[in-house]
Amino acid sequence: MKWIKDIDEYFRCVPTYKFIILMVLLSYIVVVPLIPLSILFDIDDMGGADAIRESSPIMEFVLVVIIAPFLETLLFQTSIFYVFNKFSFFKSRSLIVIILSALAFGMAHNYSLLYIMFGFLMGLVLAYAYHIYLEKLESSYKVVTLIHSIRNLLAFVLGCVVGI
Repeated sequence: MKWIKDIDEYFRCVPTYKFIILMVLLSYIVVVPLIPLSILFDIDDMGGADAIRESSPIMEFVLVVIIAPFLETLLFQTSIFYVFNKFSFFKSRSLIVIILSALAFGMAHNYSLLYIMFGFLMGLVLAYAYHIYLEKLESSYKVVTLIHSIRNLLAFVLGCVVGI
C-alpha cells in the first residue's frame, strides 16, 4: 500500500490549481468501473433529476454548475466534516468521515442504483479533496466547490454537445 501513500503525498504537495485539475480528472477516472455495469445491465440512462433536465439550458446550467456544487459542498462535505470532527474518535479516523461523506453524497443522488454508486465514487473524490485542504488549513470549501463546478461544467458541455 506504499503506492497509495505516495499518491496521497503527491496530491498534498501539488499547487492548488494542479490539485483541482487532478481531482477533476480523478472524478472521471473513478467512475470508469461503472461502464461495464451499465453495459452488462443494458442501462442507457443512469437517471438524473428530471426537473433539472426538463428545464431550459440556462436554468440547467445555473442549477448544475453553480447552485448544486455550492449547496452540496456545504451539505455533504463541510457540515459532515464539521460535525464528525467535533468527536475525538473521528479526528484520528478521517477515512471514516470521508466514507460517511461519500455515502451521504451518493444517497442524495438516488435517481437509480447506478447513479447512487456514481454519486458515492464522486463523493469519495470530493470528500478526499475536502479532507486534504482542511488539513492544509486552506479554503477546503472553495477548492471542493470549484472541483465540483468544473466537473459539472464538463458534464454539462458534454451533455449539450454529445447529448449524453
